[in-house]
Amino acid sequence: MQSSLKVRTALSQCIDREGLNEVIINGMGVPAYLASLQQADKMWIENAERWTLPYDCEGSKAMLADAGHGDGFHVVMWQGFNAAQTEVMDAIGNNWLNQFNITYEIDKRSYSTIRPGLVNHSQPFLRMHPCCSGDATWPLEHIFSSHGAPGGYNHGFDMPAAAAAVPIKTNPASSQEEVYAASLAYREEIFEWRINPAILQAPYAAIFDSTAIDSDTYANGDGTPGTGIRPFMQVRIGGVHDMDWIKLK
Repeated sequence: MQSSLKVRTALSQCIDREGLNEVIINGMGVPAYLASLQQADKMWIENAERWTLPYDCEGSKAMLADAGHGDGFHVVMWQGFNAAQTEVMDAIGNNWLNQFNITYEIDKRSYSTIRPGLVNHSQPFLRMHPCCSGDATWPLEHIFSSHGAPGGYNHGFDMPAAAAAVPIKTNPASSQEEVYAASLAYREEIFEWRINPAILQAPYAAIFDSTAIDSDTYANGDGTPGTGIRPFMQVRIGGVHDMDWIKLK
């Protein structure tokens, strides 16, 4: 196992997901281990036992020592603006500090500020606000590969399996079996390399009458295309970016 993979595995398996769920969001969520895949998804259910990491800080200590980081190091964690997520980051960071002597700081800059570093792969931090979730068969892989989205829109990493999945999942001629296999290959790859792990899946739904909402809401609140309500979740409640943008007919 490569040293970097040992470090990522060690940090991920020393996150008390059960405790964070109980203390910070009052037990309303569930522990999560693979970002972009919801716990009710068929793909997660079929692979949950294999993709779930145990909470094992002692094992993580040995892994970090073997990777040459037994004395600790410093990390910067980015998550943007969100009170609950800041609480989660502080809890994780304090645990790592006490367990491994890993010091940390939380970067609260806006997404638009840090986005250039994601695109050119120069971001000097752990992205603790991953995106996005939805049905495993939806073509979310385009945001995890600049190959799938010409122009470089991604989340700081390019995964070969993501690039390979995009043309299959966006091709109307692809069979359900082909789409599922492409999606599974991507999830296997990010699990194997411990990239884009998840922490918690919080309650995540909004119910509204679409016939009573002005069509502008389905773009930006001002009618320009982009970030109002999208066909996939992208860390939005029910797909809605901001309730203030909703316009009634």
